Amino acid sequence: MASLLFNFFKRAIIVPVIITAIILGAVYMIVPKYINEGQARPVTVNNQIDLSQYSVKEYNSFKQLKAGDYVGAISCDNIDLGKTAVLYLSENDNGVYVDSPSSEPWNGGSVVIIGNDINRQFGKFYNSKNGDKIELEFYSRDTYTYKIQKKVVGVTKKDISRYLTDECLVLAVPYNDFSNLGGSFFYTLYIAGKA
Repeated sequence: MASLLFNFFKRAIIVPVIITAIILGAVYMIVPKYINEGQARPVTVNNQIDLSQYSVKEYNSFKQLKAGDYVGAISCDNIDLGKTAVLYLSENDNGVYVDSPSSEPWNGGSVVIIGNDINRQFGKFYNSKNGDKIELEFYSRDTYTYKIQKKVVGVTKKDISRYLTDECLVLAVPYNDFSNLGGSFFYTLYIAGKA
């Protein structure tokens, strides 16, 4: 009878407790590693961009560029953005690109940059504040410095042009419009004027 009671106790309590402890231990050891990898942000700021991976050419006007051509680099020291490559009209999942209503700042124009890589560098703009300096370094021209003046939330793509003024920089970070099944986006805008 004692043997039968011990076997019952072993199967009903000891084995499930040991198996649960092993599973919890594995979860405790393995899962945080995957969570940290998914949320990882670069600790060191990369000040160099490998231009060999982009289509690079001299230009005086954005209209001389084709979709995917390298425009320049954007950086903001206050949010550890590093230097992020900016392409021309290249809407892909990870790209940061100059959008079509943009015109060259050396001609007094305004630049709209959309950052589709919201889970990577461009997503860090959520931590920016008014007064943060942004540098936009163009491949064919000088570096332009801007200061963030305001943040606007919930703007549609067609309404971005309403926020353009002369010699401004508009950074647009997209997020899904879940009310529309067509895959459209709303944008959070960071509007910056010349510093």
